[in-house]
Amino acid sequence: MKQNILDDKESIQAFKLFGLWRFLKLEVESGLKMSRYGSAYKQVKELTGFKGNKKKVFDLFTDLLLSAGVIEEKHL
Repeated sequence: MKQNILDDKESIQAFKLFGLWRFLKLEVESGLKMSRYGSAYKQVKELTGFKGNKKKVFDLFTDLLLSAGVIEEKHL
């Protein structure tokens, strides 16, 4: 089994963004939200400055992470 080690700031930040993207995807698809830290939708809006409904913010965030190489087409 291949083991990935996150040992630099860029890798750790990418992992956090990927996790936030997955939570936002869950919110969009099921209506669930992270309650302990607030919704992923709110966090993404604050982080990026995107405006719009959950689906629009999710699409914009997805495009941003795809262009940055944080996520790949296979994750969609």
